[in-house]
Amino acid sequence: MKKVYIVTGSEDGIVGVFSSKSKARQRAINYVKAGCEVHLLDSTILSDATKWSEYFYCTNTRSTAEIRIEELQ
Repeated sequence: MKKVYIVTGSEDGIVGVFSSKSKARQRAINYVKAGCEVHLLDSTILSDATKWSEYFYCTNTRSTAEIRIEELQ
C-alpha cells in the first residue's frame, strides 16, 4: 500500500496531493502564510490508531490548512 498526503485549504478545497509528508507540510505552511500578516503559524497534530492529521492556522486570519493521510491499494 502507498500513502498519500492530502492538503486541504479552508478557502480553496484540496490544494495538493503529495507522496512526501515534508512536501505536504511545506504546501500547508505556504497556504496559511499567504493570508497571515505576522507569519507566525501554529500547528495541531491529531492522531489515533486509524488516522493522522495536522492542522495549520495563524491567529490573525481565518485561513487554515489540514493534512491527512490516505492509503492507496
